[in-house]
Amino acid sequence: MTENIPENTFMSACSVAQMAAKLELSRARFYQLQNQGVFPPPVYLLSTQRPFYTSHLEQQCITIRKTGVGFNGQPVIFYTHKKTVSHRRTEDPNLKQFYEKLSECLRNMHAPVPVKTIAAEFDKLFPEGLKNYAVDNDILKKAFIYFTSKKSNGV
Repeated sequence: MTENIPENTFMSACSVAQMAAKLELSRARFYQLQNQGVFPPPVYLLSTQRPFYTSHLEQQCITIRKTGVGFNGQPVIFYTHKKTVSHRRTEDPNLKQFYEKLSECLRNMHAPVPVKTIAAEFDKLFPEGLKNYAVDNDILKKAFIYFTSKKSNGV
């Protein structure tokens, strides 16, 4: 997950909230780790005493997150959250149309699968998700094999 941190988006300065977001941490967790010496302390503006991170400190924080070696030299383990699938996805009209079109195509191939079943199995069938909701030959083939093999296995 931390490999996704873009290294070329450094700003001359960023706030603590921005730094925490780049590291995929909450501000509270970031402050906690900072107090433990895992991350370097920020610098402060003299006029407002607002904390911020320079591009050099930003790079250090990202390196710490990637390597798991804290600013204090101690090893640190960062837990990553699994991205949960939003239940609101079923409310997406494009996805609903995709389910209907896929169901219709499968029915025409003599492998009828209800829209409800496609919706329930979507995450197993397409764990990486889809870039768009167009039913192309690859998607249709994958769905056909998936659903017909489930039936032959008695599922």
